[in-house]
Amino acid sequence: TLIQIAAYLERTDRTLRRWDIEKNVELNRMNVTYQAMCDKVSCDASMVAVGFKNGSFTVLDGMLREVLVPNTRNRRRRVNSIAFSPNAQYLAMAVENAIDVYTVAGAKDASFPPTLKSATTSPLDCVKIGSCLGHTGFCKKLDWNIASTLLQSSGDSYELIYYSVPDCRMVTGTRQLADQQWLTQT
Repeated sequence: TLIQIAAYLERTDRTLRRWDIEKNVELNRMNVTYQAMCDKVSCDASMVAVGFKNGSFTVLDGMLREVLVPNTRNRRRRVNSIAFSPNAQYLAMAVENAIDVYTVAGAKDASFPPTLKSATTSPLDCVKIGSCLGHTGFCKKLDWNIASTLLQSSGDSYELIYYSVPDCRMVTGTRQLADQQWLTQT
């Protein structure tokens, strides 16, 4: 079977759209509550995280049919970048010079993708486990190592900073970073 190559596009009209890149057609669309600033698909394409202008985020299923994590807001400024770890157990969200890290419980359960049982039940549980601090400017890009244990971030002040996860501590030794393979870094 062929894997469908899809792209997600956040729009200022408060919609998130899923496109078939090869055929150049819109596959799905979902209305969102706030203006989206960034989005990222999990490695298995089962989830899409969306960061909003008001500092909140949500997690949707990969087909844009249901909300897996309702709007969650721990910051007041716009989300600059958002990224799932390769194993989908963590979600990192950059807001200004801080990166909040969340656990994503339920993403690897045998029953995934779940179905909503009621309007008050969330199929996934996103819990903030810490904040990665150290940037002097806005954090713009996030990347995970393949093992989902290190987070790499860069910002508008030309800093490249590494953090260990889940403890959210800055990593300064080069020995730990020398042989790392990163998810999106080329």
